[in-house]
Amino acid sequence: MSNGPAEDGDDFSEPDAETREAALSRVRSYLERFYRDEPDNVVASNNALLALGPDWRERWNTANAFRLVTRAAFPPGTLKELVDQSAHRLIRDDGQAREFLQEMYALSSLDTAVNYDELV
Repeated sequence: MSNGPAEDGDDFSEPDAETREAALSRVRSYLERFYRDEPDNVVASNNALLALGPDWRERWNTANAFRLVTRAAFPPGTLKELVDQSAHRLIRDDGQAREFLQEMYALSSLDTAVNYDELV
């Protein structure tokens, strides 16, 4: 489990089971919607960008779910199964699945998501 500063300097506290499952469900839906039937990661990411468009709340919530899923502790095999089944990508293990999720997070520009409610 990871607590304290994460790789990017943010503090991360391990979430409760309900929060982890909600994030996992959101990421699963995102992968199924944009990656399952599109074998090219760049095309799938572009489709996601176009589909989410100006819906900043959806982008923000999805970005937070990706951040949580890539940092939180899950039972062994959870992330591998997530990517194998939801994105139809052949993944060796949870580590490779986490790398895939981080790459899709960046390709989909989720790393630039902003919570505009906090700016008011």
